[in-house]
Amino acid sequence: MSISNTVKTMLFASIAVTGLAGVVATNGVTNLFLSDAEKTAAGSNKEQPKSYIVQGKGSESLVTAVISIGGSVSREFPIINAISAVLTPSQAEVIAQLDDVRIQDDRSVATMGLSQLGLGSKKFAIDNYISTQVDADKLHDLGLTGSGVTVAVLDSGTILAGQHGKSLLRDSRGRSRVFNKYDAIQGQTTRWLNDDKNGHGTHVSNIIASSLKSDNGKFNGIAPDVYLMSVKAFDENGQSSYSKVLDGLNWIYQNRYRY
Repeated sequence: MSISNTVKTMLFASIAVTGLAGVVATNGVTNLFLSDAEKTAAGSNKEQPKSYIVQGKGSESLVTAVISIGGSVSREFPIINAISAVLTPSQAEVIAQLDDVRIQDDRSVATMGLSQLGLGSKKFAIDNYISTQVDADKLHDLGLTGSGVTVAVLDSGTILAGQHGKSLLRDSRGRSRVFNKYDAIQGQTTRWLNDDKNGHGTHVSNIIASSLKSDNGKFNGIAPDVYLMSVKAFDENGQSSYSKVLDGLNWIYQNRYRY
């Protein structure tokens, strides 16, 4: 994949012409006189680079295309043949003209919090009836508790320490069942027990896998004996971006056989 010389020439010619706008010579002295419209146009040239998701037939050609016009590559996502790149709007327009390439803003995403659902704050409850609502307790009685299965949860992290965290760290037999964690915000594997500053990831993980039992002997989670892979992609405010979520999904895919 290559960028045509015609597109390059058009881009550079546009920059050159705009850069000369408003320059006139008076009495042998070059002065700069800008109308309001020209000032606005000049200000638009000071383009602020931002992050984009660029998708095509292969990451190698995408990386080459981005670097060739002065952009930078942040991360690669082989799972969808894409990369995240930092580009100016003009550079993004050049990339958008390439064959078989899709480009979009690296948009923000967020978790759905209790306040957004109109539920306010809720205290921790041992018996939330989730497993009984979906009849998972009937499977538990048959010995089907998710043993031998690994579940990856991409969210805001998990709390694995303390009174309630231990029901995620250990299965119904008290065995540790968290291999590793991945932090897509930092781009690295971690072993931090409590990396959830938002609570959403811990909430979702408990629905899936809590080994805590209520007074009537029912498990709190639907599959209390699964192995857990926690992937943190959302911050303390429940905020993230396409590129962070894609990086987390890509890590899960790359490690699907290892774990």
